[in-house]
Amino acid sequence: MSQLPVPPALVADLDRVEQIILERVQPRLAVIRAAGQHILTSGGKRIRAALTLLAAQLGDYDLGRVLHSAAAVELIHAASLVHDDLVDQAARRRGEVTVHTRWDGDVALMVGDYFFALAAAEMALAPDPRIIGYFSRGVMTICEGELSPVMNVTPLDVAMEQYLYKIGCKTAALFEAGCKAGIVCGGGTPEQVEALGR
Repeated sequence: MSQLPVPPALVADLDRVEQIILERVQPRLAVIRAAGQHILTSGGKRIRAALTLLAAQLGDYDLGRVLHSAAAVELIHAASLVHDDLVDQAARRRGEVTVHTRWDGDVALMVGDYFFALAAAEMALAPDPRIIGYFSRGVMTICEGELSPVMNVTPLDVAMEQYLYKIGCKTAALFEAGCKAGIVCGGGTPEQVEALGR
């Protein structure tokens, strides 16, 4: 199956998001910088940032207005990956050694917390206070999903319901928050915000 070509303008805007993220981690304490670069450059696709940018393009698009929201959603995602790997005691993610395996659990916990704080700083630069609410609710939903393990493997319909709830929390929540933030940055109407969230 071939991939669809990504428009060059979107690639350039995603490169700017990537630059912002790496700038935020670069001047920090050596262990934060090393662990941050380790997780941030381990092959992520930046799909959440791309959705945020694309949602903004449905309105009055201005990269400067949506840039910080796109960076925030990726920093939240990175933080959640570090914490998720720590909770699951996963040794590898996408073939790379996880932060808690390469350093230790205490470092991983603090790096994840630090990423959440960096994301909060990016949200504070966003043009609309609703964006903070979207991302905060997204993080709470991720935590709820992490704390809701799939307990039953039978009957199948119960197992599927638990699994879909968990992935809705752990994956879909940030897609929803990023899309809502994007359309808000594009000046979207409340109806558009709701539709993009869905």
